[in-house]
Amino acid sequence: MEFKKIEIADIPVFESFLRHQPYKTCDFTLLATYMWANYFNYEFAIKNDTLFARERSEKGVRYFLPISKKLSLVESLTRLKEFVAAEVDLLSIPECIISEIDGAFNASFELNRDWSDYLYNASDMLTLSGKKYNKKRNLIHQFEKLYQYELVPISSENISEVIQFAQTEDNGEELSDLARYESEATLNVLKNYATYDAHIDLYGYVLYVDKKVVGFEICEYRNDVLFVHIEKADRNYKGAHQILFWLTLNAIHKITDFKYVNREEDVGDEGLRKAKLSYYPIEILNKYDVKLL
Repeated sequence: MEFKKIEIADIPVFESFLRHQPYKTCDFTLLATYMWANYFNYEFAIKNDTLFARERSEKGVRYFLPISKKLSLVESLTRLKEFVAAEVDLLSIPECIISEIDGAFNASFELNRDWSDYLYNASDMLTLSGKKYNKKRNLIHQFEKLYQYELVPISSENISEVIQFAQTEDNGEELSDLARYESEATLNVLKNYATYDAHIDLYGYVLYVDKKVVGFEICEYRNDVLFVHIEKADRNYKGAHQILFWLTLNAIHKITDFKYVNREEDVGDEGLRKAKLSYYPIEILNKYDVKLL
């Protein structure tokens, strides 16, 4: 197999395979793949109507779960093992298929909690009802009382304003390499927004206060899950994150009847972990690093 770097022109090819995957983890979404492609040096190859993808990092070459239009999971992994002709390192393998892999291969498994996803019931996120969401609702009510606001879809008419906001949102902050890359990847998504929007179920919304951009959110719908890929808000506006998330989900739900919300990983950041847990996930979608021996 010949592997090549992932490029924007490959979006239709990737999407033709991703629409066949049944998993609820964000690694099998198009936008997550493209956002992190350069950071982790993603490459892909197609053989036997199967998409094989891998990363090249300081941990070496590691492979994602193959996605096939005609081969079974075991068959596609067998083909991968034959190609590598040695031990195969797999990453971000959903917990729901660990037993199937364990039953077919001599393999070892290691939980990677930092890259596990947070999954929520859509009904909980849409209503924020109940005592446990009191703080969220209070922040939303405070925002509503303090500001004249408006939420509108991202479009060709306002994308330049959103890009300008994204370029200045992290000014003055010391960022880790990971956070700095995420900011750059966000800008690349915005600059190619129309291309992504043409190929996947993409939903983006902008939050305005007095006609000034104070936040935006970008989500991808796949199967029955809404994936929240990007959420940026001005921290000077108390409650901006909470109302942006809540308004965006309710706006999308009027168009698409999703059942679950995936807020993706916390990458080991304690602040992110606390924030994601504060929305009370119904499940942590654990992922494993797997070695086929």
